Amino acid sequence: MKQLADYVNPYIGTISHMLTSTKPEVMLPYGMARSTPIVRDCGDYYCNDRILGKGGDFSNRVDHSREDFRCYRMEETLEEYGITAASTVTEHVYLHRFAGADALRFRFPNGEARVSGQEIRVRIKMEHPKYEVNQYVLIALTGCGEVLRAEGEELVVRASENAEVRGAVSFISFDKAAESMALEAEGKSFDDVSAAAKEIWNEQLGKAKVE
Repeated sequence: MKQLADYVNPYIGTISHMLTSTKPEVMLPYGMARSTPIVRDCGDYYCNDRILGKGGDFSNRVDHSREDFRCYRMEETLEEYGITAASTVTEHVYLHRFAGADALRFRFPNGEARVSGQEIRVRIKMEHPKYEVNQYVLIALTGCGEVLRAEGEELVVRASENAEVRGAVSFISFDKAAESMALEAEGKSFDDVSAAAKEIWNEQLGKAKVE
């Protein structure tokens, strides 16, 4: 049975005001954590033909019939590489799940990363006309191996058949990001978080009634 969140079409608005393409995103209402595929920009997300950077250093043809995109969760099959990638979020934490990837590539524009075992700490310098603003990202890896390459703003790690990446974000500190990770995602599976995100959307959308 369809619920309210299932009626939301994230593709609506991919050609927006001033003909500037918006992107479908997995997010919560007013949430900080957001997830969207990186694609070769052609002016409209739905018309693009390549998805970039998921599962390693590659590009893959986009087939939207193999993509299940909801406001609370997305999953797509990358047939050229035999990879399935899925994403969901909490308010401050994003979760990515990969099946079939042998490596994962992370890019941090304007950022610097420090790796410690299965944890990555990234500080990203944000653009601001007056103040120095940093975003702090705490990344926890599950099912990942050694670092294969670390060059500048890019990091590549080995992945097992099933790998998961969790990232908590904060504009205050790594400690605050760690607090969000513990409060919002600790002890919860990917499917648990996805189900909770769906319920939050159902509650938000249920506030509006049409008679």
